[in-house]
Amino acid sequence: MSDRLDYLRGQIEAETISYGELIELQGLGEEGLIPEGDVLLRQWAGLPEFPEDDESPEHDESPEEVRFRALHDELFNYIHHRVPDNEDRAETVYQEVIDLVIGLTE
Repeated sequence: MSDRLDYLRGQIEAETISYGELIELQGLGEEGLIPEGDVLLRQWAGLPEFPEDDESPEHDESPEEVRFRALHDELFNYIHHRVPDNEDRAETVYQEVIDLVIGLTE
């Protein structure tokens, strides 16, 4: 099963996942076959990213803060995927984007 999950993750990261594969991923999620720590696959399967418990950080966050954190994580993963061989450059691009967004909102 982990090979199939790895394949689906690769399809997501390559931005080539099909509707059929999305339906398959949702079914795997409904069957409880996607690990709780696999945020990317859980997001794409339409599942909660984290188990619901009182220690979960989103209990103290507004919906906007939760959405911002999710977008932040998605951006971070996207940049690191696009610049995989140069960690320093990925960090620089990431920080430049964050600084730009902060500048636009001030």
